[in-house]
Amino acid sequence: SQIYRRMKRLFVILVLFSTIPRVHATAQAGDVLIWGKDTSWLFSNPLELRRDIDSIRERLEEMGAMWTSTACWRGYIATWEIIDNELYLVNIESDLSDTIEINLEKLLPGEVINGRVRASWVTDTLIVPRGECIFYVHSGYQSVYEKESEIIVQEGNVVKRVDWNNYWACRPGYWENPELLKDFIYGHIDWGKVAANTPERARVVFCIIPSEEIKPVVKIIRSSGSTIFDEEAMKAVQMLEEWETLYQRGKLFRQSWVVPVIF
Repeated sequence: SQIYRRMKRLFVILVLFSTIPRVHATAQAGDVLIWGKDTSWLFSNPLELRRDIDSIRERLEEMGAMWTSTACWRGYIATWEIIDNELYLVNIESDLSDTIEINLEKLLPGEVINGRVRASWVTDTLIVPRGECIFYVHSGYQSVYEKESEIIVQEGNVVKRVDWNNYWACRPGYWENPELLKDFIYGHIDWGKVAANTPERARVVFCIIPSEEIKPVVKIIRSSGSTIFDEEAMKAVQMLEEWETLYQRGKLFRQSWVVPVIF
């Protein structure tokens, strides 16, 4: 039928974007943190906090630590250790593709004591991921893991550790399988209403925003230019009673989706 043919023309493209600026367009390999018997990835890079990081990068390049992988733009993997609640730099290697161990004495002359450097320049909150990845984001350190620890450091001293359990409050599956959202919108369009009005091409673009109420916030960010199509598409999308709702470190994980609905 004519309505069915028009219905087949509808498609939904989901584009995930973060409200957090993406410095790296590729997920990054973290540094390494040793604390007692535990060795973990560190989703922070304390060496980058040094005021002389530019000259350090030059020395790293001279010593062979140049980036060869988009998964490690900084060109090195640093290993840190917490000893008696103090943070130390204990090792640096070139990135994952061609491992070269860096001589700390040459990199930071006069700062190495007993084979390590006390990280007195670090005043920051360090993030340690633990467990399985429950939501992967192909950018920087934005992926979410089952558990995370915040290690609060002041002038190289660990003053506090906060452990978090991250969790899905609602997970209908739209993020993993956009076809589900496409089918939902198909099923809630009044094709009889739009059949007689469909132009050669009409597109309404929405932003779907997670909320603590599970039901998402929906906004039109680009009108089709037709009240009929805008209202019909909005009606269908607003019928979503639940949306992916993820909590990370006690806060709602605010990832928004751009959804073009094309008639």
